[in-house]
Amino acid sequence: MTKHYITPEEHARLQRRRGRQALGLLITILVLVGFVTVLRAGVGLVAGLFDDTAQKQEYEDKLEGLVLFDPMPFDGIENIDDLTLREAAVWGCIYNTDPDTEQLLLPSVEVDAYLARLVGPSFKLTHRSFEMEDMTIEFDESSQCYKIPVTGTVGYYRAVVTKLFKRSGQLHVTVGYIPTSSTDDSIINQSSDTPTKYMDYLFERQSGSWYLTGLTESE
Repeated sequence: MTKHYITPEEHARLQRRRGRQALGLLITILVLVGFVTVLRAGVGLVAGLFDDTAQKQEYEDKLEGLVLFDPMPFDGIENIDDLTLREAAVWGCIYNTDPDTEQLLLPSVEVDAYLARLVGPSFKLTHRSFEMEDMTIEFDESSQCYKIPVTGTVGYYRAVVTKLFKRSGQLHVTVGYIPTSSTDDSIINQSSDTPTKYMDYLFERQSGSWYLTGLTESE
C-alpha cells in the first residue's frame, strides 16, 4: 500500500485554504450578528417613534384638573369659563395641609405655575376666594394661599389620554372621560376604566411649547 505524502508546498496551500475558510466563516458570523444588531436597533427606534406613552401621561397630568369638572367646549383660552379655570388650577396642583384647621393649603405660586404650563406664561389669574358647587375656596391674602375644605368626592371625571395627533397646526389631545362616581354620587367608582365620552383638547405652539387654546367634541 502506497502512502500519500504531502509536500511542504501542498501543506502550505492546505493551511491557507483552511485559513480562508475560517476567515470566511468568521466574516459570515460577524455579518449575521451585525445584521441582527442593526435590525434590533431599527425595531427599537421605530417602536420608540410610535411609543407616545410618556407624552400621553404628561398631558393626562396637565389636563386632570380640567377634566375633573367637565368644562364646556371653548375656542380660545380667553373664552374658557372663569370658574372652571379656577377649579382646574386649584385641584390640578399639589397642596399641603394646615395642621390647625386640617384644611388643604395651596400657595398661589403653585396655581400660577400650573396655569403657565397649561395655557402659557403670559396668562395671569387674579387670586381671590370663589364659590364652587358645594364648597367655598377661601383665598388668604396674608399667606397667599387658598384654603380648601377636606371633602369626599370632588369632580365628575378622571382623564385618560387615548390619542395625540396634529391637524392644521394644532395638537389634538383626545381625552377619554372616566366617571369618578356612581350614578347616585354616593360611591367612588375607581374600578371602571371605560370612558363614557371623548373630547379633544387643542394646543397651539408658542415659543417652542404647546399651550391649551380650545376644547371640542372628539370625532
